Amino acid sequence: MAKSDNFAYKNPLWKRLEKEVLPFVSKSGRYVGNELNVIVKDRVGRLKIVLAFPDIYEIGMSYLGLKILYHLINKRDDCLAERVFQVWPDMENRLRLLNIPIFSLETSTPLTEFDVIGFSVAYEMHAPGILNILNLASIPFKSIDRDERYPLIIAGGPAVLNPEPLAEFFDAIFIGDAEEAMDEIIDSLIKDREVSKEEKLRHLTKIKGIYVPSFYKDEYKNRKFKSITPIKPDVPEKIKVRSCLNLKPEYYPSKPLVPFIGITHDRLSVEIMRGCVSGCRFCQAGYQYRPRRCRKPNEIYKLIQDGYRTTGYEDITLQSLSSTDYPVLGEVIERVMPFFRKNRLSLSLPSLRPGSLSQRMLEYLKSQRKTGITFAPEAGTQRLRNIMGKNITSEEIIEGVKSVFQSGWMKVKLYFMVGLPTENDDDIQGIIETVKEVSRLARTIGGKKNINVTISPFCPKPGTPWQWEEQIGIDRISEIYKKLSLGLRVRNVSLKFHDIHLSVIEGILGRGNRQMANVIVSAYNNGARLDGWSEHFSFGTWENAFANNGYNINDLLQARSTLDILPWEHIQKGVPRRFLLDERQRSFKGEPPLGVKSIEDKSNVKVVAGFGRYQKKRTTVTVTPPWSRIRIKYSRDERLRFYSHLDIIRAFHRAIRRAGLPISFSQGFHPHMKLSFGPPLAVGYVSKAEYLDLQFDSPFEKKHLVNLDENLPPGMRVTASKVILSKTESLTKMINCASYRVKISNVNKDLQDRIDSLLESKKISVTRIKNKETIELSVGQFLYDLVYKDGVFEMVLGFTPGGYIRPSEVLIFGLGISPAQALPLIYERTGQFLLQGVHKVEPLDII
Repeated sequence: MAKSDNFAYKNPLWKRLEKEVLPFVSKSGRYVGNELNVIVKDRVGRLKIVLAFPDIYEIGMSYLGLKILYHLINKRDDCLAERVFQVWPDMENRLRLLNIPIFSLETSTPLTEFDVIGFSVAYEMHAPGILNILNLASIPFKSIDRDERYPLIIAGGPAVLNPEPLAEFFDAIFIGDAEEAMDEIIDSLIKDREVSKEEKLRHLTKIKGIYVPSFYKDEYKNRKFKSITPIKPDVPEKIKVRSCLNLKPEYYPSKPLVPFIGITHDRLSVEIMRGCVSGCRFCQAGYQYRPRRCRKPNEIYKLIQDGYRTTGYEDITLQSLSSTDYPVLGEVIERVMPFFRKNRLSLSLPSLRPGSLSQRMLEYLKSQRKTGITFAPEAGTQRLRNIMGKNITSEEIIEGVKSVFQSGWMKVKLYFMVGLPTENDDDIQGIIETVKEVSRLARTIGGKKNINVTISPFCPKPGTPWQWEEQIGIDRISEIYKKLSLGLRVRNVSLKFHDIHLSVIEGILGRGNRQMANVIVSAYNNGARLDGWSEHFSFGTWENAFANNGYNINDLLQARSTLDILPWEHIQKGVPRRFLLDERQRSFKGEPPLGVKSIEDKSNVKVVAGFGRYQKKRTTVTVTPPWSRIRIKYSRDERLRFYSHLDIIRAFHRAIRRAGLPISFSQGFHPHMKLSFGPPLAVGYVSKAEYLDLQFDSPFEKKHLVNLDENLPPGMRVTASKVILSKTESLTKMINCASYRVKISNVNKDLQDRIDSLLESKKISVTRIKNKETIELSVGQFLYDLVYKDGVFEMVLGFTPGGYIRPSEVLIFGLGISPAQALPLIYERTGQFLLQGVHKVEPLDII
């Protein structure tokens, strides 16, 4: 496996970032961009696109759509795609302080140097994040204020199915599935490189799914929306949403990006189906991503195999809106089972419907790690579930939970919505009774069973039968929350409520018109940034933004008349208005959604011998094979200096899997690789002397290390190894000191006097932040040696269970060098030792 080096293409800005920015912010690994399978190209002569996600790295890198776009663009030779994400507040503050523009991850290039910035908008509350990225790039918010000097700003994603609240910010908006359209968009932009912005946009409108808001005029009467009509010739009156009817394997990345840092959904996601057959009246995705399209089982199996071999992920998700509605899920599970067992992989089905879990499926899933299974009853009574089109019964819910608990799971997650159309107090009481029944069931079965319950307010969504309905206000939802809190004080039940105020703003923006742009700008200018995060969300900021633009929030929550034209009705999906109105009427009669049938497992696959039948305890290995334990020494260079010790451990786990090494695992249902790492290396440091012990299932062969070294990320290399033939302490217990080297210039002339005084007194008092509290510690006793010569510090420092000192702390607290000068330095760990008296012994010499 060739190791690409994106650092060879880094923009000159990178030098400033690694010295002035990254050493001073939290989780600096978010901004480096040298993940496994990253694609970096020479920029000369190519169409340059930066994919922007208006939330932080951990959220954006969990979004499968972004990875698909990255793959589709970069597989072409005539263009390139890089990435940028919304930044954490400390990073924003640092960039603004130093007047440094936001930059792409791959090459640290400012966004104004790209031809196109493409935003993936997955959530209404990402709106402030869009503005923050533009502002940090010194790009005007609104399309009307941008000329040919700026990149084209294009958007796509689930949250632009109603594009109007964001319309003024974007030059063009793509609505629908991008797989088949991406080549058409790129071809058009390459052909039109030398033409005006308006001409580029005019040509883009010829592509199905493209909407250019500036070519349309919105009209109002007494501030009430009336219509949107074209103001340019030859543009469509209605925008047809693009659907990809064939989920071809080539559309999916064969080498998905693998982050170093932990992300929200840190696993390989394989989309098995797009669209849904359930017809729940509240669900936007269920209506707007019709028709249902399924991947073939053979294609799913190959995507899993290829994805595992190129990523090393141990957790694999079969992703769709409702995984158990995939018609031949049983066949897929049976097909992948041997591969999962052989490689000790964990399968996740994120969205399950009670009643669709066959015993065969449970028998397989119960061999997996039982972190919890999620069901979404949505409502507390059968009456309300019938109205909302949720095709499950109370009996199915209880039987589903019972089967799960009896199969060994210790935790079940239940999701409910409140504030639904026609909801009354009996429905709220129904939630209480349903959860209590599940709680009683858990206690009857025995064991420490837990029920996690999440309650969210209903937000009417465009493109659904309930798009016209009222959104219940803050006071009523607060009453419901209070009633549920009082009614569910049950020992084994954990209750979580979605932020009411955040849901209110989400609902208003989701059904908003083009005039919402000024509200969003006002909220941004008053501090809105990461508003999808409850700890960063300020309702007061939004309340003032609406008021300053002449809106009353309660008025915007009211029901819409079915006679009115809605702001998104110029967006034409395959679900017509008449159908949605009919579904709305059927819902209030309690009739099932049109065209929806119960989905059965049609795989017709017989249970083969051993399917789902696993011993509760794995066979214990009592004899360790000879020559099967090895100690390696490895290096980490500057490319990996901004990642934590846990990030490096994660990288090793995945490299071992990619290399196919016969690693040994611990016993039980949560087996772990038998790896033992040495003391952690601080973030910002490099090293030529890191250590790791590995236990294999078979005798060590030289090819094992060759395979491991080939699969390690760029910047990491195995430099030495030795077989462990005798019993030895763990590396962390054995190693008690390390040597470091750091170059520094512009130090005071009395430096040597201070060094001599420090070595004599051994008094250093350091200040550290632990659990958000500042503490002072005396750590001078861990300074063993310190030498300065020709602009280079060399030091030997100790670390024991009783304490430690970092090289940067020696400079800052011991020698009085300022943090601004000391923190950006590159500290290199040159050795780790067992100190025995005055003798330092390397870990490879002890075994």
